Amino acid sequence: MNLASKLAEFVLRCGKTAYAEPPDNLAFHVSISQQVFQRVLKSIPSEQRTSVLDVGCANGFAREMFAEAGYSRYLGVTSRIGDIPLESRKFGMFKEMLTLFIEEDVHRIALWKSDPRLYNLVWARHIVEHSPIPLFLLEALRDQLAPDGFLYVEVPSPSTPCEHFRNANHYSCFSQEGWWSLFHKAELEVVDPFDCHVDVPAGKDVYFCFLLKSVSRQGA
Repeated sequence: MNLASKLAEFVLRCGKTAYAEPPDNLAFHVSISQQVFQRVLKSIPSEQRTSVLDVGCANGFAREMFAEAGYSRYLGVTSRIGDIPLESRKFGMFKEMLTLFIEEDVHRIALWKSDPRLYNLVWARHIVEHSPIPLFLLEALRDQLAPDGFLYVEVPSPSTPCEHFRNANHYSCFSQEGWWSLFHKAELEVVDPFDCHVDVPAGKDVYFCFLLKSVSRQGA
């Protein structure tokens, strides 16, 4: 087995620990997503709200908020297509937004061919911490950005009573400084960093939120 095959096997093995969010957790994430999205929209001119790549889209709940914001093209990527309602899986229109869901390990985005219709927004909320190779994933997501596009990354803090680093499917739980360092290595500029504070049964939890732009793709 060569190194590439060994790495692919490793990533797929880690991916098998993915799980579906329970209904109560999904309702919680819907609420938080709507809150942070309102802040993100303040940085995105209305004319740039055209195409969005929703990475790790769970059951596709964020599709509606993107449609309401005026986005015209949506692609949701999930490693568990069974989590998407059957009626939503068909390629077609959703509230004047062209939509499609696909089942794909998110790391395979790095293999996608160059598309002239690259994304104005790549939405990666609570997905990068699930990667055992986060720098690789960040570079893959960066390469899907239009020159004026934005990448939104949200990850849990490792220093709260929730102890997210103990989650069997959390492979990358770093400090804010650690994430900033990875963004720099991935040639991503932090446009708007902020924290999201939430109350959960375990206590006070914190999510690190970063709105990013590609340093290398700007002006391309």
